[in-house]
Amino acid sequence: MILVTGANGFLGHFVLHELVNQKYKVAALTRQNITSINHPFINWINSDIRDRDLYNKMPEPISAIIHLASSLSLDESTVMDNDIAGMENLLKLWQQGPFVFISSTNVYGEIQKIPITEEHITEPLEWYGYGKLLCEKILEDEARKSPKGPYVIFRPPFIIGLHDLFKQSIIGKIIKRAIENKTIQVPSPKNSGHSWVDAQFAAQSIVQALNTKESCVCNMTNGFITWKLLAEKIIALTESISSIHKTSNINAEIPLCLEERNFSGKQFEKHFDKISFTSLDETLEAIIINLYKCS
Repeated sequence: MILVTGANGFLGHFVLHELVNQKYKVAALTRQNITSINHPFINWINSDIRDRDLYNKMPEPISAIIHLASSLSLDESTVMDNDIAGMENLLKLWQQGPFVFISSTNVYGEIQKIPITEEHITEPLEWYGYGKLLCEKILEDEARKSPKGPYVIFRPPFIIGLHDLFKQSIIGKIIKRAIENKTIQVPSPKNSGHSWVDAQFAAQSIVQALNTKESCVCNMTNGFITWKLLAEKIIALTESISSIHKTSNINAEIPLCLEERNFSGKQFEKHFDKISFTSLDETLEAIIINLYKCS
């Protein structure tokens, strides 16, 4: 049985579907007592990653852990009390099999060299990124002290997929502005932009990692796009009359990075089979039609 934390989250939705499709039994952890997917293979457990009695709540022995849950907080005490304490508690539950942890490209901090590889210096600029990096270190230390199975750490950039929670993302907010025909501000540096990954691709990669024999840390990316080109694509797909305004300031409402956050996927390709994914245009079009009811 596979333990999945953050099972009710954005990425958790795609991971659960992929696990069920591949006939895995799942213990799906949720704090809200809400079951987003009902299936005979899924055992929903109303609990928290910090629950010290979590082991006794498992319906069967755990053969692997997929850790997706995150506070998504920038607050130090929240990160320490939730994310770090939660990781430490999950490692007590880890007895055998792979441990797959979803980290973030935020661990890198200020970009010094493009493309950004896994060897790039890790100096996070905020507590969300620092919390992810600290969780990585805790996992790696535990694996060295007490080998129980391989670990896989994925560092995804922006995850794009057809789910209601996507509306809350930065790209979701850009789509909303385009639909409302409002001006879209993008950073003035020519190459400012970000890498992205398709949610279904990410889910398939995570499930494939359950079969890995070797521990690894991998960026997870399908490509890179500048903010200006992304805005142009969204305006075209929504048939908007929005204008694009270049600025040297970071918008507090839609905080787009000023630099080129272009992440290398070579390490991922080395460890995992190539998985097909839909193009950015196809994914955005599906989101706009189905989530925003634009056609």
